Amino acid sequence: MTPNWRDLTSSRRARWPAVRGAVPRPRLGEALASARVLVVVAPAGYGKTTALAAGGPDQGQGLGELAWLTLDADDADPQVLAAGLALAAESLPGGAAVGAMLDAGAPPRRVAARLADVLDACAGLLVLDEAQHLAGPLTGVMLRELLDCGAGRVALLSRTPLPLLELTPLDAAGEVVRLSAAELAFTVPEIGDL
Repeated sequence: MTPNWRDLTSSRRARWPAVRGAVPRPRLGEALASARVLVVVAPAGYGKTTALAAGGPDQGQGLGELAWLTLDADDADPQVLAAGLALAAESLPGGAAVGAMLDAGAPPRRVAARLADVLDACAGLLVLDEAQHLAGPLTGVMLRELLDCGAGRVALLSRTPLPLLELTPLDAAGEVVRLSAAELAFTVPEIGDL
């Protein structure tokens, strides 16, 4: 018996993280809103997840439709990654079509392409936290498909630099905004608010 794709992942990974008491950081929200692809690279504990999650669904920061997926080492397997993407897509208008493709036996690349179509249609944002797990050769094709959404946006949060060839054409077109630990540092007014 073939396992259901929902058995390959956990719905907790596709929930937008709850953030309470976070200091408003409009400059990070502006970077997120203006970038087609946002790449945030900083070691653990620098606030990548908190900074982006604080601009989430309950904050009304005008980011549009939102989806979140926290990756782990299992996502080096394209089937597991596709299952996670399908769960994340459920929060988007028309996102149920992504899971329906998995139900119909579609390959992971096609699932990622469908999610890109959904992001494009709703001008949505997909945040992939712990994106360092995408650095494997098997997930490159899927990432290329995801990044091919014209009106949709993708944010990649990583603990380590992302040497992803899939970002090269977007970098050349000026569609990638990169933030490092230095940009995540609190400003003096933010420290006062804290």
